[in-house]
Amino acid sequence: MTMTSPRLDIHLSEQLVVDEPASSIFFDLYLEVFGPLKYAAAARHILTREEWDEEMADDRVMKIVAWHEDQPVGISLVALDLKAVPWVSPEFYQVRYPGRPVYYCGISLVLPDYQGLSLFSRMMRRGFDRVRRDGAIAAWDCAMVTREQTGLIEKLISVPNGEFPLVPEAVDTQTYFVVDT
Repeated sequence: MTMTSPRLDIHLSEQLVVDEPASSIFFDLYLEVFGPLKYAAAARHILTREEWDEEMADDRVMKIVAWHEDQPVGISLVALDLKAVPWVSPEFYQVRYPGRPVYYCGISLVLPDYQGLSLFSRMMRRGFDRVRRDGAIAAWDCAMVTREQTGLIEKLISVPNGEFPLVPEAVDTQTYFVVDT
């Protein structure tokens, strides 16, 4: 059942570490949401539990957590240091955006009962507010299958309340090939 009451008391926090039980709650949801990418995307998108726990404890990664009362119901990750993101090249961004910090927007999840309440947009807005406040560049990656199935880029471009639109620029692509001999 999806909760639709606009009167829910949901607040956001910015924190550098997420402890148990929130880490486990979000890891289970992460596997549910991102698990199908094992079969739909050529790159590895699934963190192991150990990698997940490291991410939750890494203070270079800001966690924007949505709370309903004292229960965590959503999370978005923003790496404030590109060295915290093992699959990107900090040097690429340093050359392309010299003298500017680059923050990497990562995983965003909302528990199923809280989807449809604009939590994704609220968490993204909070993350982009931090990017803007720090004079940084926001970067992220998105699998083709995710773009096609979710309209993620379009959702980011149309974040509510008129504080945007964002116009993302694709700065690189990677295509995976096979040959069947």
